[in-house]
Amino acid sequence: MLDTLAQYLAANPDQILTLTGVYSPVENNKTEQANLGLARADALKQYILGEKEALEENIRIAAQPIDNSLIYGGKLIGGVNFSFDEKKEAEQVAAKPLPEKTEAEGTKKAPHLIITFSKGEYELDKAYEEKLDGLKRYLRDNPDKIAKLKGYSQASEEKVKAGDLAELRARSVRRYLVDSGVRRKQIETSGKSETNAHHVEIVIE
Repeated sequence: MLDTLAQYLAANPDQILTLTGVYSPVENNKTEQANLGLARADALKQYILGEKEALEENIRIAAQPIDNSLIYGGKLIGGVNFSFDEKKEAEQVAAKPLPEKTEAEGTKKAPHLIITFSKGEYELDKAYEEKLDGLKRYLRDNPDKIAKLKGYSQASEEKVKAGDLAELRARSVRRYLVDSGVRRKQIETSGKSETNAHHVEIVIE
């Protein structure tokens, strides 16, 4: 199939192929790419290119986070999605300047955040405060939205820590948001123990 795609692109230089790799934020990324979605897409791109360096401008890569429910038996369901666009249309979209946004307008789209913790710990790392400040502004501007903080921990961690470590991690993030002025009723926390997880996932509903 990939060989056929390479032949198609060579015969249709006006086409742009976008490879969108899917990934779960809880996956362990050991690649040089920012996430495994980009790594998966780039792996296919390099195969399709082969010796055809001229196709470099005809292939783009992107990434899309997915819900953890798409991981079954430790394996990701899905992988990379393919889509085609006319080269002129794609270039016009890329060249179109983005409108200037005010701070309030720029926070209309809710961020999907993953806050990781050191093994056995539940204190919030200050490195995440900048990202959480963006979430704080979003919640203030959207009082009808709820931030669901889903804490995760490993069973081995729970054995050495008193209390529900997964829940404590979620509460640690909640404490920072509430202390920053977010209304408590806009935040819900929960905890869950998994095989290999030590983070808090923030979902906006």
